[in-house]
Amino acid sequence: MKRKRLGEILEDRGDLTADSLRKLFDEHERQDHPPGELILESGLVEKSALISALEEVSRVPYLDCSTFSATGRHWTPFLPA
Repeated sequence: MKRKRLGEILEDRGDLTADSLRKLFDEHERQDHPPGELILESGLVEKSALISALEEVSRVPYLDCSTFSATGRHWTPFLPA
């Protein structure tokens, strides 16, 4: 099964309309910024919705580094087996 792209996931979830997605794609073509940055900067999608969609696309859990501490053993679940 083909993996969905970020915009497709956000559109399927109702976070972006097809028209908004087309406009963001056009902007991406002009500015060559990463799609996630453009989506967040546009203000059309909440950060939490973008994070959730990025997790689905990448199949990697989000880790907020601003609240993460590498001391102790509580970080070991994030390491690959």
